[in-house]
Amino acid sequence: CGCRLRGMHFYSMENKPYCESCYINSLEKCVVCARPITDRVS
Repeated sequence: CGCRLRGMHFYSMENKPYCESCYINSLEKCVVCARPITDRVS
């Protein structure tokens, strides 16, 4: 998205940095409530 990550929390996926909002938008969504699934499933 072009967001500056300096001094911010960021996430790394496939060796690429993502700001928090882009990371959350990339997560799978719940089929019932359509919210991002943020918990790990083991």
